[in-house]
Amino acid sequence: MNDKVKLQVCITCLSDNKENIGADFYDELEQQIDKEKINLQPVECFAVCKRQCTVAVSQEGKWLYMIGDLKAEKDIPALFEYIRVYAASPNGRPPIIERPDIVQKGTIARLPPALK
Repeated sequence: MNDKVKLQVCITCLSDNKENIGADFYDELEQQIDKEKINLQPVECFAVCKRQCTVAVSQEGKWLYMIGDLKAEKDIPALFEYIRVYAASPNGRPPIIERPDIVQKGTIARLPPALK
C-alpha cells in the first residue's frame, strides 16, 4: 500500500472576476506541503465550478473525499489537519468530530475505494 495521501487540486477554478484561483491555491499548497506524506497533483477541472477551489483527498484502499469552497488565505492549515486525520484513519472516514469545519461544510462527494 502507498503510504502517501494523494491531494489532487483543480487548477482551472476561476473566481467571479476570472482570476485563476485554482492555480493560485495549488501554488500555495506546493510551497507548504510535506512531500514525504502528501503527493500533490494538479487536475484540469473537476467539473464542480460552483464550488471553487476544489480538491480530492485519497489514499489507496480508502474513501476519496472531494472538498470545495476552499480559500488559500485561510483554509490550508485546516486542509493539512484533515489530511493528517484522514491518513490515520483505517478506511479514510475519520469521525466527523475530527474533520475540520471546512471539510464538514465543503464536502461535495465521497467515493468508496476502488474495487480490486
